[in-house]
Amino acid sequence: MTVYEVLKRDKYVKGQARIRDGHLHLQVSGPEYNREYGASVDFLVDSEVAEWLSENVPHEFYSLAGTGAKYFGIQFRPFEVGDEYGNRLYIFHFQVPAPVAGNRKWGLSFNAVTSSPGEAVKFVGYLVSNLADLDTRVSLNC
Repeated sequence: MTVYEVLKRDKYVKGQARIRDGHLHLQVSGPEYNREYGASVDFLVDSEVAEWLSENVPHEFYSLAGTGAKYFGIQFRPFEVGDEYGNRLYIFHFQVPAPVAGNRKWGLSFNAVTSSPGEAVKFVGYLVSNLADLDTRVSLNC
């Protein structure tokens, strides 16, 4: 079964994120993956996306790690793609609501990849294995 079939077209996973060192730093509350609270994964984003998110999105949520850092709400889902060698690769589609229109009237929609393809494969495995325990309600008004 593909990731697309598991998550279905209308399901997103809810998380929170912030821009840190030019990367999208994502936190997901759920069963332990690489943090006690669930998962923490960094994504590569264009500098324009990073700047827009930093300047236009309210950071309303505190870090799940208890650091006091502030995060914004985000929802995402992975898409499986292949390369010319038949390897499985994953692109993640993100949606972020904001009071200012980005490329959507409700905020910003964009794609990103993890810093390493191996991390993406492990993270997608975590998402698929723990889907019942993750928040997949599309509740961010996107």
